[in-house]
Amino acid sequence: MLDRLRVAWILCAVLGVGFIITGSIAPNIQLNGMMHLTGPKQSNSGFSYVIDVYETPPINPNQQITMIATKGGTGNVTIQISNRNPNIKELPESYIFSLNSIVNSINTSIPIYQEGSYLIMVTSYGASYSIYLFGRWEELYWLGIMLIWGIILVLASAFIYYYWRIVEARNRDIARALEASLQSGE
Repeated sequence: MLDRLRVAWILCAVLGVGFIITGSIAPNIQLNGMMHLTGPKQSNSGFSYVIDVYETPPINPNQQITMIATKGGTGNVTIQISNRNPNIKELPESYIFSLNSIVNSINTSIPIYQEGSYLIMVTSYGASYSIYLFGRWEELYWLGIMLIWGIILVLASAFIYYYWRIVEARNRDIARALEASLQSGE
């Protein structure tokens, strides 16, 4: 039993520290990323338009993202990109692009002045679309939850270590008592 407790204690401690390091460093790493959005995601269901909403990973300010958008079919597509950070004191940054019978594709750079995730709302009026976004953002932001799991694992390893020390002392006392009773019986 002591060996199992020791392995559990070491495993929880190592995983906990690894999760804490990963959860605190990985979400801040900026990587070149790409998003490919196609649609519409759902059928028309009787309406003349379909709205699809996407979200980018967090983007730092003073950067640019590149958007390449094309549409298929005879309808129109409207693309709105806006900041969704609720802590912004000024008006959220927003861009609107339209694809129609005259403009079938767009290739543009979009300056980002406000940090945070951006919502991409695509309204399709009877047309399909394909959008590519290229930029530098926090691609691994979802690993931040590992910080919480790391803290939980470190606390669990402390509890297991404490319990292991109690069991070890108890077994040592039992072994001494058995040895003393065997020696007194001889």
